[in-house]
Amino acid sequence: MAATEPQGPHSLVELAGRIDAAGWRALALAVLSAIEPLAMVGQQFLHLSQPLWAASQIAPWARALGEPGAVEELTALLAQEPGS
Repeated sequence: MAATEPQGPHSLVELAGRIDAAGWRALALAVLSAIEPLAMVGQQFLHLSQPLWAASQIAPWARALGEPGAVEELTALLAQEPGS
């Protein structure tokens, strides 16, 4: 999913906006930077654990973050200055 795609519900653009609105931008960037080497393992875990969370409220976000390159894209979105 590229940042230029529509900002529909449960998109990474919306998730970045929610993180920023909650005031967690710096914390999220620190955590995402720390776990970046393990992102592929985490994405595989999301796919394998899908039966556990498939009916929950986090399902759309988990699916979005499970896409290849999603963690890197979310990091890039959070690193942008607000409004850009």
